[in-house]
Amino acid sequence: MAVKADVEFGGTDQKFNLHVGRELQPMFGQPAQAIFLVPLLVGTDGRDKMSKSVGNYIALEEPANEMFGKVMSIPTT
Repeated sequence: MAVKADVEFGGTDQKFNLHVGRELQPMFGQPAQAIFLVPLLVGTDGRDKMSKSVGNYIALEEPANEMFGKVMSIPTT
């Protein structure tokens, strides 16, 4: 409620949380936010969702050549 968001983006695993936020906003005098759900990204292992806790993610602070290598190593199927 502190953010007072009009739009919120989230992964499909956050569908419930986003809907709860949308229902709570009118209770605090705010218009209900629009919600955009996007599919989860596949991690660098090509199997699980991309996650820092799993260790299969691409960090924004990494050098460009490491980012490129990780992106290219993700299977397309």
